[in-house]
Amino acid sequence: MADLDLEKLKLLFEYTKFHIGLYATLIGVCMALAKFGHKVDAVVLNKARFWLGFTAVCFLGAGAAGGAIASNIADRTPDEFFSKPLSIFGACTLTYNWWEHIEHGFFWVGVLVSVGYFIFQPKEQPPAGVSVQKPAAESTS
Repeated sequence: MADLDLEKLKLLFEYTKFHIGLYATLIGVCMALAKFGHKVDAVVLNKARFWLGFTAVCFLGAGAAGGAIASNIADRTPDEFFSKPLSIFGACTLTYNWWEHIEHGFFWVGVLVSVGYFIFQPKEQPPAGVSVQKPAAESTS
């Protein structure tokens, strides 16, 4: 049974390392879009900078929670890891289950906010006092 628990910790460590790398990559994507995306569609991405920043902060929070999990795996037995609070900079904080929920919560909030913004972004309105005329349909005669 101890070997099985040790194997679970090894898999959890690999899983958490993958997640931290994914979050770092997604933060880089958000930063690249905020910096260089204006060359694609200036109006849309200039307005999206706030939401891209918010998403990057969510991914940063997810990575920090993943770091809290990963940094405690090597120092503990499987029983200690899953039952006792994890320590961060020497201070006892929350249990693994809490950190897991924080990590995934931050990630999914970041995903939903960024995807939601681009799906439901407000339509461009013309400035006040400017009328927009649609082009007349061409007749084929």
